[in-house]
Amino acid sequence: MKPDELETKIQDLVDGNVSQDDYDLISTEIKSKPKAMKLYLAYVDLANMVALDAAEQAQFTPVISIDQVVTRQKRRTMKVALLSAAAILVIGLITMRLFFVDPETPPSLAFQTSPGSLFTITHDGAEDQPNGQTMQPGSRLQLSQGALELTFASGVKSIITAPADLTLHADDRLYLAEGTGWFHVPKGAEGFQVKTRDLNIVDLGTEFGVLAKTNDHDEVHVLKGKVQVTALRVRKESATLTAGQASRIDPIGRLSPIPSANNQFANELPQSLPYMHWSFDQVQSSGFPSLGNHPQSHLGHAKPVSKDAATMQCDGPFGSAARFTEHASDSLVTSWPGVSGNKVRTVACWVKLDAKALRHGGSSLIAWGVNQPGKQGHYTKWKFAIDRMGRPVVVGYNGGFYADSINIANSKWHHVACVHSMDDNNTPRVELYLNGKKQNVVWASDHNRPLTTPNTVTDSHLSYSARIGTTLGFQPPQNGPVMLGAIDELYLIEGVLEAPEIKNLMENNQYPQ
Repeated sequence: MKPDELETKIQDLVDGNVSQDDYDLISTEIKSKPKAMKLYLAYVDLANMVALDAAEQAQFTPVISIDQVVTRQKRRTMKVALLSAAAILVIGLITMRLFFVDPETPPSLAFQTSPGSLFTITHDGAEDQPNGQTMQPGSRLQLSQGALELTFASGVKSIITAPADLTLHADDRLYLAEGTGWFHVPKGAEGFQVKTRDLNIVDLGTEFGVLAKTNDHDEVHVLKGKVQVTALRVRKESATLTAGQASRIDPIGRLSPIPSANNQFANELPQSLPYMHWSFDQVQSSGFPSLGNHPQSHLGHAKPVSKDAATMQCDGPFGSAARFTEHASDSLVTSWPGVSGNKVRTVACWVKLDAKALRHGGSSLIAWGVNQPGKQGHYTKWKFAIDRMGRPVVVGYNGGFYADSINIANSKWHHVACVHSMDDNNTPRVELYLNGKKQNVVWASDHNRPLTTPNTVTDSHLSYSARIGTTLGFQPPQNGPVMLGAIDELYLIEGVLEAPEIKNLMENNQYPQ
């Protein structure tokens, strides 16, 4: 509002001729502009002085009765008092705004992590950034290992497992660039949205899972109720999915039905990193069960190709172990696809090899993936083994990392472990342990190829599920040579274990501590 216009309206207000709309405009101006407030107070003072002067001059005006004078004075006094009170109220509110801060609003999103989780969180640069494990719209969280539980203000609950990259867009909208997520939406919170690079999912009640992948197509699985899913690629197909249905986007934006796999979504925060454990102490359903808290532990059931698992049992450092005799029937095959891409992983076990075990070029302890190089020379399999020199080795990097250690093919039990992770420059980092002690690690190139980031492929028609005690063949279901020796207490943890944890596995056969 222009200064002249404001002054005119203030004059009308003082004279009692202002409309409701003009009154609202004046209120807005004096609340937001100090100069307007100063002008307003000046006119209030002037009105007070005019009123007092009028009262003094009234005695020289004989044509007006004393009753009329008193009445007019009362009216003016009341009007001036109301205007003054309004001014004092406005000033008081402004002053209180300066000295009192709004009570802290509850966070849009609170989260907690499982033991062993590693994450980083960044916010949108606002001055008042949330403290603790909370997120506000614009906050981004990257989870490299472990799991986290999200609790939204609306009551929506989610479990996200690593690796994951998520950004809170609004109180009811989450962007999941990468990760495996389970979502439960209570009654009254319908309309909650999850967006990935490929999909936009709107919950219509009440439970669903999302797989967001960096190098593959995204998926949505409806566990209960229904969701509205829309592809974000060319065709932008949209569909309503109900309980038991699942879809994956294809390269041109169509929604392709896929089998529902609700068992791959954790619906509660685990008490440790996801892991599988083959103790070989028990035989169930003609094979060795996989223990542990991994969402896909049921797929880790290790069954011999054509042999009674009980005949493979022998004495181990802790209870029974599995004995391999180089026969193809000894190959232990699981249905678990393995850890994909370059995700962190730790493998540890006890192994006893006969001296003759090295005559075929070494012994594979556990392996999975595609047994041939992939695009750009990236290895598409991953294997932890004992090489032809009797040293622990891990393969899957256009070559292998081996421990510069002694030959352990001496018919004695040894504890071996490997830890795979990525450094800040996205370069593979491998640690190898022998009998609880970290070893000097050497990288050996395969045919002079450069060291590369592993890309373990687990969902191709050429992919092998995890095999124990045997190498991978050239095409499933054929297996490679079987080891000569025994394995006990085989652990696979989707995370990085430190030296004390490796030693605890060796000494106490216990995870988590």
